[in-house]
Amino acid sequence: MEGPVIQWSRHSLFLEFTDWREDPRRVEFREVPHFEFVLEDELTPGAYQYDGTVEVVDSPLIARLVELGEINAADRKHFHHIIIGFNEI
Repeated sequence: MEGPVIQWSRHSLFLEFTDWREDPRRVEFREVPHFEFVLEDELTPGAYQYDGTVEVVDSPLIARLVELGEINAADRKHFHHIIIGFNEI
């Protein structure tokens, strides 16, 4: 597989990629109200691994989505901001 395959449809995010062991992986996240594909230079330099997953605690993105009304303030605690790195992509 050349790079990750990313599909976002009806609030489900599907990822297909090859992990660091060269094993194919398919992951589905459900109830995803917001998705962004960002390049490494748009993130804080050195803050995230190239090939890994992190959760952003006290996410400014979630705060912004609450302000815009895309996420109900009462439900905020049920949402997580996850960053997934795809090794050099």
